[in-house]
This record gives sequence, structure tokens and C-alpha cells, in this order.
Amino acid sequence: MRLSPIDTIRKITGEPKDVAQAVERLRTTVWLDDAYTQAGCASWPEFDKKYVERGRSRSNLGEKWRKGTVVPGLYSAKKLNEQLPGTLAVFKSPVWALLENRPFSKPEIGRVMSDYRPGEASGLPFFWLFPNDEARWKQGRCAPTLTMSDTGGLVHRGDMWGFIALLWTMRYAEADGDQQLHHRASQDMYRAMPMAIREPWLANHAAALIELTESIRARSLYSFYLFDVDFDVIKRQAADPTYEPVRELRRRDPVTGRFQEVEDPVLPAQIIPGRERALMARSRPE
Repeated sequence: MRLSPIDTIRKITGEPKDVAQAVERLRTTVWLDDAYTQAGCASWPEFDKKYVERGRSRSNLGEKWRKGTVVPGLYSAKKLNEQLPGTLAVFKSPVWALLENRPFSKPEIGRVMSDYRPGEASGLPFFWLFPNDEARWKQGRCAPTLTMSDTGGLVHRGDMWGFIALLWTMRYAEADGDQQLHHRASQDMYRAMPMAIREPWLANHAAALIELTESIRARSLYSFYLFDVDFDVIKRQAADPTYEPVRELRRRDPVTGRFQEVEDPVLPAQIIPGRERALMARSRPE
């Protein structure tokens, strides 16, 4: 297990103890907001009475969940899903484990997405298999991935699964010490983010998601300093119904006939050689 500079500082200072707390809070908030929207209740007390207490004596459990004083468990998520189908998928999404700001071993991070990598156990080439693949193939959005470095195809999926797979690849590269793969996957993870935050259950929580992904990216100083991200571009693309991540599915420029280009939220850094920097410094006026 590889420790980042952040982990080393935490080990020295002993703080904070629970590095998963921020992710647990976000998961609870997102899960509850999605359930509340689906339920169509007029108020949180009405929601709590019908979907949390379910005829039992009042416990203020729903309010404790919203305040973060109590963390809901899988049992509670399953019971809520019986009344509001689909909410369990939000609660159990692998995105929450991948956003935890802590070191992972390669076997541990491998298990997070093992259900979606059927070739792992059979010795076949690396490829992903997600629940909505058939629909994505029909839309021309799926491309076969034969290696872990096939990150561009995950951007082209234009969905939450592509984003999650790129976040996983970044975390795997971190555990493996592969800086080049980490750099590539983290860039494409941000290119996939506009379509991820279009998900109804994430749309109102983009700022919190961005904050957590930036904390995760900072675990690799190589990736953190070699590019910046224009989050205004990501937000514009997420809000634009005509935004299309697949070049061949975009409209053509009426003058040139070429497929229209889109803004890239990734801003690569420029490294200035030391000799050139010294010449620039000497040429400055006193």
C-alpha cells in the first residue's frame, strides 16, 4: 500500500482519524435527496413519517441522518428501497468508495469494481461490462477496452459508468505507482464529469463532488501540478443539452464540414526549462 504525502502528514499529526467521513456525509445527503424527490413529499417530516419511521414511534432518525450525527447502514437503505425502488443503487454506487481520501492496496481497489470486469477472473484481456452497455452500443457510444489505458473510450460513453471507471483507473494507478496512467486517467475523468453530473441524483451536488475529486487527485503531486481544470467548462457542458463527447456524433461545421470541436476542461501546465527561465529573468528590466 502506497502512502501519499497527505497520508504521511496524517500519520505524523494523527488527524483526521476518519477520512471517510466527508464521503459518508455526501452519500447520505445524495441518497436522501434522491429519495425525497422520488417520494414527492411536501416536507421532510412527512417523508420521515412515511419512509423512515414506517408506523413506528418517532425517533428523529431521518433528522439525525440529515445532520450527519447518525450514518445510515445498508439495512436502512434496503428497507427504503422496498418503498422507493432505485434508491439502493445510489446508496451502493462504487463512486463512494473510490472517493475516500485514503490509500488503497491493489487487491483492495481491484475488488471495488470486480463485478464490472468479467475478464479479471478468466484471464481474458481487460474490459469493462456495465448494466447499460447494450443501449450505449446502439447509440454508438461504446468502444471495446482491451487495456487499462484505453481511457478515451470511457469518456465517449457519456454516462456515470464511464466516469466511475475512470475514477477507479486513477485510484488503481495510484495504488500501483503508475504515474503516467494516473495522469491520463485523471484528465479523462474530468472530461467525463459533465455527463456524470447530469445524473439527477448528482446534479445538485456537483460542487461537493468536485471538491472530493480534487482532494483525490492531490494524492499524486505529479498529476496535481501538471494540469489544472476549468470547472466552469465542466458546468457549462453539463448544462448544455447539445454537448456531445463523441466527435463523430457532433454536428458538422457548415463552412468546413468538419465535426464541431468542444472546449477541453483540462488545462495542461507548461514546463519552462531552467536555462530559459534564467534568460527571462536576466532580460527583465530592473
